[in-house]
Amino acid sequence: AANAAYENDTFLPSSKTKYVTVQEEPVYTPPNSYPLPNEYWTRPIEGQNVDWWTVSSNWLGRQSPQLAEERLRNPDDGIGPITSHVMWTKPIQEGGVVGGTNNFVDGEGYYIGTTYNRRFNNPIIMNGILYDTEPESIAVTTTTAGGLTKAVDIRTGEEIWSQRIPGPNNLFQFGYIYTSGDNPNMHGTWPGILFTANFERAFDARTGNPMFNVTNMPVTRAISPTTSVGTEYLGPDGTVYLYQYSGANRWIAEWNSSKLWTWGTTPSIPSVVDASINSGPNNRYDWNISIPTSIPSNARIVYTILDDMVLLTNITSATGFGPSASGTAPYMVAGISLDPSSRGTLLWKEEFTQPPLTRSIPGKLVDETNRIFLTYDKETSQIHGHSLDTGKELWSTNLPEDSSDFILYSYLGAIGLQIGYDKVYFGGYGGILHAYDIKTGDLLWTYGNGGTGNTTYSGTGLAYGRYPIYPGPIANGVIYLDTGEHSAQPPLYKGALVRALNVTTGEEIWTLPGWGGHHRREGFAVADGFLLYLNHYDMQIYSVGKGPSATTVTAPKSGIPFGQSVVISGTVLDIAAGTTQNEQAARFPNGIAAVSDSNMSAWMEYVYMQKPRPNDIMGVPVSIDVIDSNGNMRNIGTATSDANGFYSLMWKPDISGKYTVIASFAGSEAYWPSRDETAFGVEDELAPTNAPPEQAQSMTDTYVIGMGIAILIAIIAIGIVMVLILKRRP
Repeated sequence: AANAAYENDTFLPSSKTKYVTVQEEPVYTPPNSYPLPNEYWTRPIEGQNVDWWTVSSNWLGRQSPQLAEERLRNPDDGIGPITSHVMWTKPIQEGGVVGGTNNFVDGEGYYIGTTYNRRFNNPIIMNGILYDTEPESIAVTTTTAGGLTKAVDIRTGEEIWSQRIPGPNNLFQFGYIYTSGDNPNMHGTWPGILFTANFERAFDARTGNPMFNVTNMPVTRAISPTTSVGTEYLGPDGTVYLYQYSGANRWIAEWNSSKLWTWGTTPSIPSVVDASINSGPNNRYDWNISIPTSIPSNARIVYTILDDMVLLTNITSATGFGPSASGTAPYMVAGISLDPSSRGTLLWKEEFTQPPLTRSIPGKLVDETNRIFLTYDKETSQIHGHSLDTGKELWSTNLPEDSSDFILYSYLGAIGLQIGYDKVYFGGYGGILHAYDIKTGDLLWTYGNGGTGNTTYSGTGLAYGRYPIYPGPIANGVIYLDTGEHSAQPPLYKGALVRALNVTTGEEIWTLPGWGGHHRREGFAVADGFLLYLNHYDMQIYSVGKGPSATTVTAPKSGIPFGQSVVISGTVLDIAAGTTQNEQAARFPNGIAAVSDSNMSAWMEYVYMQKPRPNDIMGVPVSIDVIDSNGNMRNIGTATSDANGFYSLMWKPDISGKYTVIASFAGSEAYWPSRDETAFGVEDELAPTNAPPEQAQSMTDTYVIGMGIAILIAIIAIGIVMVLILKRRP
């Protein structure tokens, strides 16, 4: 109807001549993007810097299909830090030592929530903003809480908004970022939306204001870190696809989140939208297919890959709590095609005898790139790799010889397992992280059983002998680990660390004191180059990442004489937002020094965790250049700042005139670069003074002077004789 004015029109022939000029000089081509940032940056990212997508990212929350539980399905979809530099800390409740004598034990700590009343359960980060609901005493459920929901800048800790969202179901479970790329009238990504569990309530991420409600969701989505994640997938445009399965009626259907809206020149959605409509113009589904009759009716979805395949099994327990809860023999795993050309076709089916142990098939342990899915035997800590294309077992691991008996105490099985970058990472109460090749099962490296920089040894501090370590987020070639356990009794045991390792080598990149809670049930999130987590030692959220620095330089204000030396001095300070927090500002009224990467962890412990001041702290190198009075620029040396941020350099200018001094800190893994400049003058060199010529004396003067001297000598001689005569008298 919109094009009716052009229907049945006849266009007469026409022509036009266009002349082109051939030239050697290339025609101007605009840049595809401007360079990646080499200075401190914030959001919004200017729209012409398109390549900055490689250094920016979002963390959409545990119920988003962006994550497979706590793991980014695509590890390149996240950017985390390679430094332990703290940007800021923020209390989420009372934490640390209670104080006083009316406690269960001396030095008792505040309740940390641990397993069932988690305090930082599901952080969400969109557009550089952290969204989280703070606890109010004890959280009610995993979907409802009474505390304030806050939006906080991940770089500065600044509170953007704070609201008490009425319950029930008032906890945000995932962020939603959708790009209407295929719409001819609208292009680009829509501002973020925050959803509570199962799409039930939608809120504007920028303001926290309610937008609309969703009813009759056909698929209930799992949010626990111990359940399968297979019934969902995140499309390339941000669409959330949910897969509804009916074993009894033998069908699978694909639900499409973008169909909640009506699209046109302007998208629209009612205040209450029905998610279950399955026909007509408001159909929320893409397709519904029958499945082969050879699939048992009690099967469940393990994992789904958009327009590729769905993996099913009749081992009904996602976590494998004992053989009796694992389904009905014969046990099977099957692959069904979701390719549009063969959707619903059985690709393969493997039947096997259930071993006398607990075997699980976790949905989070499916590698789409290498076409591998994993099974895990809890009692033997054995991992099996299977082909996604045939179901055949390709390899299995054996319990490593150096394993502690406590490695078998991964009672939730695969919760200590993680995959990414072609590897399987296995941690747990045993305190050693094993990295296996996901294609072959070969052991590539271990962490925790070496010397300095590769140890989790706990001495007498723990019965385990080593600190438990659990793999968390994996992004930009780094795997982040935390230490925690199910129900630790405050005061918490000492020495737990947050760790960052190189995924290729297992090399330790950095550590920082921190007690992480229970096996990834507390949230770790990476985005825009920052790691955010809750440290149970003090119940503060920590933002860790590369921060801004400030360099100053001073020189004498008045001119110095030529030939004398000048002292050039200044400071290099850490100016992250955390340095202005009340405690830090009071303790460091002159600012907090920027220090070397090798000293960063010890320095952050001192600055933010009330630990003793470390000795032998090294600052950062400062390059000093001058522009002399002839306009020549040259480097005159490098100074290193100290634990107060101060540096100095003595230098003797070689010509007179005005000098401009430029002090530059090139930056490090922890700090972005900074620079400052000043000026001083050198006075002109004084010309040598000529003495007046001597006048020749006249002959008369010569005679007079000579006679005077002779008379004086005679008088002195007579005086001496008289003294001797007097002394000889009796």
